[in-house]
Amino acid sequence: MKNFAGALTAVAAMALATPMAAAAPSDFAGTSSTPGSVAALPPVSLTSSTPVSVAALPPVSLTASTTTSQLITVVADFGNLARPHERFADVLSGEGKRYQVITPPGMATNGGIVTATIEGTRTSALRPSQLLYFTPLAKSGPTGVWSPGVVDAVVARHPDAIATSGNRTVVVDRRGRVHTSTDLEHWTKVKVNLPSWAKAARCKPVATTFATASTSPTFGLSCAKPTRSVVASGASSPASGSPLLRQLLRFHATRSGFVAVEWVPELGQVVVEHLTPSLGISSSVATGLRDVRATAVNANGDVILLGTKSGVVVVTTVKGAAPSVTVRAPRRARAVVFSRLGEPQVLSVIDHVKTEQASLVTVRTLVGTKWQVNQQFGVPVPYGSSM
Repeated sequence: MKNFAGALTAVAAMALATPMAAAAPSDFAGTSSTPGSVAALPPVSLTSSTPVSVAALPPVSLTASTTTSQLITVVADFGNLARPHERFADVLSGEGKRYQVITPPGMATNGGIVTATIEGTRTSALRPSQLLYFTPLAKSGPTGVWSPGVVDAVVARHPDAIATSGNRTVVVDRRGRVHTSTDLEHWTKVKVNLPSWAKAARCKPVATTFATASTSPTFGLSCAKPTRSVVASGASSPASGSPLLRQLLRFHATRSGFVAVEWVPELGQVVVEHLTPSLGISSSVATGLRDVRATAVNANGDVILLGTKSGVVVVTTVKGAAPSVTVRAPRRARAVVFSRLGEPQVLSVIDHVKTEQASLVTVRTLVGTKWQVNQQFGVPVPYGSSM
């Protein structure tokens, strides 16, 4: 099919995403500090709460970014976020001097976009909305030109539901089935052999990634019951954590293994786990963060989260086993991303719903203790064109 219009080590299910909170009147959400400055927040202790059913967990947030040695990719929603058919996902590139909108053409994006960024290649799945039961795909290389494809399935609602290695593409659909292809048009279903602990917890794949130099994917799982892990590459994969219900936010291969970002309801916060190539836990960092709305990862396994802490909208950065660093988020923050230099950036958005004009995006970089504005640009929103 050549026309768009025609067409996990195991990670726990659906990451937590909540509607954007109303912005505070000051320059930063929550308690105001000096405009343009950053205020540190007190730590949050680990306290267990009543166990939560997986059915009660909100769907995963698809607002996500990935930074590699060559590319910076951001996926975010624009438009009227309160109405599904008036919100549109877009793909942004940030590796150049300025951010650019590079969304694959030809299809409505109300269902959200899932994008895999591997070194110099992007592969996007434009999740279907309304009554469609296939997923248009697109792949671009260094030239930035998209080549279309399609898979006869609905790709899972997870930012890491698609992965590539060389000319091979692997996608996980919403039923947990795995499909593989070398041309984005002809697909083969792959049987995934899960370990016994994953079967006992009623897990299914929801995300996937390729370890460095590996030809076999590792899967992230969605599990209906508490489990010691949500990552697996085969029937013998280990599980060494505490038995908890875990909901995956991100799952990504790194230079030294893998990183899994998990919302743990019983702890009331997000935990970032770094894993070895054999899936052993090398470090685990509790962030004190909840209500995560956007995520960012890079090739080192560093993580940025946009969420709330002590009722304040914040940006939390986790680098390796070091304690997380949390600062207040700029007003109207919507997406987070690592710059080429490894600096945390925030994309704040003003949607012009009433006038149906382009959304205004402001890019801020954390320099020392201050958010500094370094770019503004518009994202056209096709109001009234949902499919």
